[in-house]
Amino acid sequence: MSEYLITSREGLFLFNVSTHEFHKLRDGYFFGLARHSDLWYVFGYKGDNVNEKNYPTFKGYIASFRLCNAQIECWTEQCTSLDNGSHQLRVYKNKLYLVETYIQNIAIFNILTDGSLLHEKNVNMYSSTSAVVSPVVNAHYVINGTDPNTTCRGYKHINALTFHDGLIYLSCPSLRNNISKTGIPTQSLSPHVIEVYDGDFNFLWSFVLQEEVFCHDIVFHGHKIYFNAPPNKVCIFDIVDKTITSKITLSIEAFHPRGLSISRDGLVVIGLRRPGMLAYFHQNDVDAKQNIQYVPSPCEPCFIGMIDYDNDYNNMNSALVKGFVQQVHQSVLPLTLKTFDNISDLVFEHDWTKYKDTRWEKEKTLKLSQQDYNLQNVKTPTEEVFVDLHGLQKTSSMKIHIAQLVVRDEMQNRHREILKQLNDLEQYVQRKALRVSGHLYLYPPQSALGWHTNLEELYNHNTIRCYIVHTTKDNETFFLYKHPVSNLIHAVPDRNKFANIFALGNEDNPLWHAVYNNSKDTMRLSLGLAFHQYRLGAFHSMKATIEEIIR
Repeated sequence: MSEYLITSREGLFLFNVSTHEFHKLRDGYFFGLARHSDLWYVFGYKGDNVNEKNYPTFKGYIASFRLCNAQIECWTEQCTSLDNGSHQLRVYKNKLYLVETYIQNIAIFNILTDGSLLHEKNVNMYSSTSAVVSPVVNAHYVINGTDPNTTCRGYKHINALTFHDGLIYLSCPSLRNNISKTGIPTQSLSPHVIEVYDGDFNFLWSFVLQEEVFCHDIVFHGHKIYFNAPPNKVCIFDIVDKTITSKITLSIEAFHPRGLSISRDGLVVIGLRRPGMLAYFHQNDVDAKQNIQYVPSPCEPCFIGMIDYDNDYNNMNSALVKGFVQQVHQSVLPLTLKTFDNISDLVFEHDWTKYKDTRWEKEKTLKLSQQDYNLQNVKTPTEEVFVDLHGLQKTSSMKIHIAQLVVRDEMQNRHREILKQLNDLEQYVQRKALRVSGHLYLYPPQSALGWHTNLEELYNHNTIRCYIVHTTKDNETFFLYKHPVSNLIHAVPDRNKFANIFALGNEDNPLWHAVYNNSKDTMRLSLGLAFHQYRLGAFHSMKATIEEIIR
């Protein structure tokens, strides 16, 4: 079985799951850990004692090292004078992201070819979400610091950061955001919040976990987030349904679970503080609570990562978690889409569900499934759905083809105006050497397009699809795809006037995908464009973006 690196304030350790043996690699106070190529990066703190972390002395640092035969080699201090209270450290593509927790800052570094770090910029998270001018810091820093302008009002104790399908997720418990009347740092019992940002750290939305407080860690597994919750739970949150779908309660008393790893073969490893301990179980174990293994630890774990990091869902650069959909704002596309804006305004102003859709009667190439699947079957499909590459999972409420509706009432003129503008738009697209592959698909509430590949026609093989999506509310409808490496179902939240770009692949390497709208009142309208991955046409200016999704 696997070996793991464990950071703690008692040192850096190696743990063997098979033998339950620990090997101390280095003394020190450590927290965040990540790997880029064969080089590991770890956050450490050089205070005189563990309590100095509560003072703004900025003795934090990032070191790099290689691991060879259970020994550390080439230990190098890369960056110093960092926040003592830094928590998570992530490597994504060729950048390193350090969460300087106590000062609410994300420090971003470029990883150079020799592995050294070059500071790029800081992102002050307090300034992006509030009107507060004074620096917002941990309550300890307010009490123990020398800057009278600091405040802990509105402080978010950001203890985890992760990337998933192009978005950034932050774990934000309400810790150390107040000072008692006696001058002691305290906090509110507000529900835990997971905040979501785009790739430039612009706030998008948040998930409020009403029943949980002071949580730790974020590890994605498909469209579900695993996180630790005190006093002794591992919770699973579904970003589509926006609910906690499962809670695994450990059978021992623990102060705070911290550190979480999920391996490719489904082994979940959790760190426990007070007492120091590791717990692990398999995801596919239906009786996980009874079969959790507990191992006493010589440390109180902070972060846990597999030595075989490519098979750890913590690794943002692993093929297991690589995103296969690029989401960009329509203004970035090499097209003028004012006509589509006008069309969507006309569509969203009326109810089109009452008209007959003739497209399904004309469909000859797709093999519709004999069974009508419900919405839940689309979000959590069984393997039988993926048997026929040329098939389409038929759902109880399918998308509406606006261009194929039979409209003979008072809305006839409006429908004709939509068709006229659509024809103008198609001609414009053709002049750009592109093909319209999706002619105004409308997804009303409680509708879906089942799982399919679009590979029933040879001309679709090795093509790129660009679906421009307009919605009446963000994060209520989803583009689903089956990850080609992990085989997990990913859910990309739709955003108004954003395009989902993906590669269809071919019969040897298809991208199964679907569309899901389980909302109560959100409308989704899409326009699909297609072009060959080797003949980009107008999209040549986006070549680098497209190359990231070609398998």
